[in-house]
Amino acid sequence: MLKISEAQREVLQAAALTRYETDMVAHLTKRSPNHATVLGPDGMIEAVRFGIGSAAEHGYTLRGPVRLWLELMFLFGGYFDEDPLLPAGAKQLIECDNPDRQMLAAKQLHAEASDFLARISGPGNTYNHQALARIERLAADDTPFHREGLEDRLFDAFSRAHPQKIETLGQEPHRRMITQAIDQAEEMGVTAPRGIAIFPVMAFIVGSGFAKDPLYPWISRTLDDPKRPDPNERAARLEQRARTYLRHVLVNLGIG
Repeated sequence: MLKISEAQREVLQAAALTRYETDMVAHLTKRSPNHATVLGPDGMIEAVRFGIGSAAEHGYTLRGPVRLWLELMFLFGGYFDEDPLLPAGAKQLIECDNPDRQMLAAKQLHAEASDFLARISGPGNTYNHQALARIERLAADDTPFHREGLEDRLFDAFSRAHPQKIETLGQEPHRRMITQAIDQAEEMGVTAPRGIAIFPVMAFIVGSGFAKDPLYPWISRTLDDPKRPDPNERAARLEQRARTYLRHVLVNLGIG
């Protein structure tokens, strides 16, 4: 009888993983063409590999559940599993400790995510599109920012930009997200109130892990730019690039 050596088994497993990665890149390119355009083939592969690894850390290793994890990642951000805005129902399903329950857990996670999306997206994703347009208008407001009361000002802005999201998740997760993002800005040495404010805005738009998200490498490059050692200058540059990104998204959507 033909016997397969351990080395051959590893090669076959590696080949199967490569095929799966290629399949997922093709699948996600169709679902998220804007991401694919910005990331390019190498960036998409990197993002997929990151997502496969992230899924495995939470106990999801089968093809179907991993595919769902990648889809959620491209919808809610690469670190959606750590996001304060992750719905409570989904949060309970993030960890899958029993390998035999992966398919059931993934099915339940899909149901929770679908319900959440339906609530915050609206017909034809109308609510999300309107929110992006409102945030762009808010970003154009040159009214000076002040550190005192910044949390309340941002919460009010997000409430006006996407009331359906606030209503669905409630105030507490959003305020926690704002506080967490402000802390992150200040830990990075940002002191300008407007520079601090861009951190919660990015967390609201693309997810709380925006500063390290492989789906948005331009953000980490901006915040880590060695040519701009001043944290406030980096934050200002991030705002500029974020506004350009937002304008590009809206133009692609045919808005504005």
